[in-house]
Amino acid sequence: MVGDQNRNAECVRCRHAVDRGDAVVDGDDQVGLAFGGEFDDIGGETIAVFEPVRYDEIDLRAKQAQAAHADRTSGGAVGVVIGDDEQALVCRDGVGQQCGGTLDVQQAGRRQQLRQAVCDLLWMVDAACGIQAGPGGREAGLFKGGAGVGGAKASGDGWHGVIVLAETSANQIRDSESGEVPILSINDTEYHRFMGHLLPLSRVAKLVGQPRHALQEMIRGGTLATFDGLVELDELLRVFPEVKWDDDAEFRRVTEIKDKAFAKRVLERALPDKEVLVARLNELGDDYAAAKALLVHYGKVMSWLDEKIDEIEEDASAETHRALHTLRSFLLRNLAEIPSDAAQVQAEIAQERILKIMSAHVTIQPSGHEFFVDGNDTLLEAALRNGVSLNYGCSNGNCGDCKARVVSGEVRKVHAHDYVLKQAEKDSRVILLCAYAPVNDVVIEANVAGARDIPVQQLTAKVKSVEIFNPQMAALHIQAPRSQRLRFLGGQSIRLALDGVSGRYAIASCPCEDRHIEVQIPRRPSDAFAEVLFTRLKANDTVELEGPFGEVVLDEDSPRPVIFLAFGAGFAPIKSLIQHAMSLELAESMDLHWLADEAGHYQDNLCRAWADALDNFSYVPHAPSADLNATLKSIAVDYPDLHRFDVYAAGTAAQLERAREHFVREGMHGSRWFANALSG
Repeated sequence: MVGDQNRNAECVRCRHAVDRGDAVVDGDDQVGLAFGGEFDDIGGETIAVFEPVRYDEIDLRAKQAQAAHADRTSGGAVGVVIGDDEQALVCRDGVGQQCGGTLDVQQAGRRQQLRQAVCDLLWMVDAACGIQAGPGGREAGLFKGGAGVGGAKASGDGWHGVIVLAETSANQIRDSESGEVPILSINDTEYHRFMGHLLPLSRVAKLVGQPRHALQEMIRGGTLATFDGLVELDELLRVFPEVKWDDDAEFRRVTEIKDKAFAKRVLERALPDKEVLVARLNELGDDYAAAKALLVHYGKVMSWLDEKIDEIEEDASAETHRALHTLRSFLLRNLAEIPSDAAQVQAEIAQERILKIMSAHVTIQPSGHEFFVDGNDTLLEAALRNGVSLNYGCSNGNCGDCKARVVSGEVRKVHAHDYVLKQAEKDSRVILLCAYAPVNDVVIEANVAGARDIPVQQLTAKVKSVEIFNPQMAALHIQAPRSQRLRFLGGQSIRLALDGVSGRYAIASCPCEDRHIEVQIPRRPSDAFAEVLFTRLKANDTVELEGPFGEVVLDEDSPRPVIFLAFGAGFAPIKSLIQHAMSLELAESMDLHWLADEAGHYQDNLCRAWADALDNFSYVPHAPSADLNATLKSIAVDYPDLHRFDVYAAGTAAQLERAREHFVREGMHGSRWFANALSG
C-alpha cells in the first residue's frame, strides 16, 4: 500500500520492499515530493491497496527490523493499515510477534516519514550516480559492512531504517535510544569546501561562455560576488540563471571563431595522457566520496535529531507536542522537496566535472598569469599556447631551462627527459615544464619573461607558404624547427636572410601559435628581400632567422582598456599585439583603428572576425586620407575618458609623432603611449 497518490509507487517498491520486491506501505498523505497545507495538517485519508500477499498490522519500524534479518527471502510483502488519529496500531515484528502496546498513529507516522525522507534523499543521490543496492539490502559504494541507508548493524539487528555509518569513527555523539552516533570530523572543512563548490574565475568563464574581462567587470560592479577570487556555485546560478549547462554549442562556436581569428592551431579533441586521465578520474571519485560522506553525515544528524525529538516528547506538555509536531512537519517537508534549480545545479556540476577531467587550471606565481592545460599538452606547451612567455630552451627535456616549482596541486611526468634534477630540487617539487602535465588545478612558481629577458636567437626555418594579399603587400609564413622554437613577444620583430639578401620585419603572429611565425612585408623598390618574396620564394624553402628585437610589447600588468592604432603596414605588429592580448585575456576592452595606405585594409575580414567573436573588441577602418590630422583628431576626440586608456601605435616616425600630439592633447597620459616605429 502507498499512502500518498503523489508518491511514485514504483520508487517505493524498489526502495522499501523486502527482497522479493513486493509492495509495502509508506506513511500518510504528507509523504511525497510536494506538500500541501500547513505544517500541522495531518491527513487521514484512505490509502490504496497494492496487491499485498498477506496482511499483518505492523509498525513501520518493525518492518525495518524484519528487513535486517539474515533470511530475507521468507514470506511475502506485508500490508500495513494506517488508521486515523484515535485508532490504535498493533505493531509486530517480521515473524508476527507482538512488540509493543498502543501507539499514537500520527506521531509514529511522522517519525517514520522523517526518517524515511532522509533515507530516500540519500537513496536518490545514489540512484543518480548509478549505485546499486549491495547484498542484504545495504548500499554499495563508499561505506561497506553495515554502512549506508537502511542497513543493519554488525549484530544483525535493524536500526529503525536510518543511516548507519562505519562504526570505527573515533568521534561520536551519544544517543540515549540508539547508542553511539558516529560523526565526521576529519577534514570537515574540506567536505564543506567541496559542497560549497567554489570555482576559479577562468573555469567560470568556460562554463558560462563569457570572457574573463566581462566577469571581472561584473565583480568590480558588484554584480558577481567572489570568495578569495573564487565563485560559489549558488552565486553562479543566481547571476546566470538562463545558461544551458548541458548545451555548450554557442560557446564552442565562439571558441572556433576565435581559434580561426587568432590563426591558432586548432586542437584535436585529444584525451589527456592515460596516467593523467586515470589520476583525474581517481580524484573525481574522491570528490564524490567526500560529498557522499558529508551527505551521509547530514542524514545521520537528522536521524539523531529525530531520536532526540522522540525523547523530548515522552514527558512533554501539549504545547511542546504541538511545537515538536510543527518542527517535524517542517523538516519532513523540506527534506522531501526537490529544489526548483536541482536540474540546473546537476547540469552545471556535470559540465564542470567534465572540464576538470579534460583540462586543468594553472596559475603562475608571482605574475598571476592563468591558463588551462587541455588535451595531452604539457605545462610548457599550454603556457605558450596561451601566450604566457615562460622560460625555456630546447623544449624537449635536455637543457633544463624550463625548470619551475610546483607550489600546490599534483603533476605527472608524461615525457622522459635527459636533464637530471638534483635531489634537493626534487624534494622542493621542482619539475621541467616540458615534461610534466597537471593532474588537477595547480599553482606553479616560474618566471615570465619580458622583452629584455628573451635572448636573441638564430635558427633556420622552413617556408610554409607565401600569401600575396595584393601587389603591395604579402605575408611570409614560416615554421621553426621542433627542437628550436623562436621565443618572442607580441610586437617584436625579426631579421630574415636568404641568398645574401636580408631585411628586418615586424612579426605579425602571436607567441601562442606554437612554431608558426608570420611576417608581413610591403613591396618597396629598395627592399631586396621583399622582391625575392614576391617573385620566387616558395613552400619548403629555408630562410635564416635572427631575433627577436624591440621592446614595444604588452604591459601585462595593466588592466586598462586599449586603443590600437595601425598606420598602413603597421598593422603587422599591431596584429601580433592584439592576438597576444586576446590569448592572455588582459584588456578590459580593445579598439582597433586601422588607417590604410595604398595597400588598403588587406586583412579586413580578419579584423571583422575578431569583432564578431569578442564582445569587448571593436574595429574601425579608416580609408586613405590626405588630411591625416583631421583623421587623428576625430579618433582622439571620440574618447572623452582618454586618460583611462593605453594606446599602442605602429607606423612611420612622422605618423606616430603627429598621433601622439593629438592623443596627449585630448587627455592621454604620455606614459601610456607605446609606439613602434617602422622604417620607410
